[in-house]
Amino acid sequence: MKRREEKPRDFTAAGVLPIVSHPDPLSNLLKTWRHEPPAEPAFNAGVHARLARARPESNIVSFYRWALPLAASVALILGVGSAVQAARHQHADRMATAYAQSIDPLQMNLPGPRP
Repeated sequence: MKRREEKPRDFTAAGVLPIVSHPDPLSNLLKTWRHEPPAEPAFNAGVHARLARARPESNIVSFYRWALPLAASVALILGVGSAVQAARHQHADRMATAYAQSIDPLQMNLPGPRP
């Protein structure tokens, strides 16, 4: 089988401009360019100084970090304590009423449920 020789095509007749591949001097320059910032010995000390200046503002946040759980715990303990106290009062009232009914002859014959 014989190979055909390719003839250069005329793209200009179709309105297409040929791409010219010339080496771009800027590309070569950018490939060789390196930026090395100067060493700053006080950089770490400056960072730590800025962090230390920012800490007093975070004390407010740390106050709320422990104050909110503490307040919630106190509220929970007070709520549970008052509920237990109310239950004890009700129980004591029922026991006193039952005892009074058991020893009072006038209340012994009253109809209805006894506690």
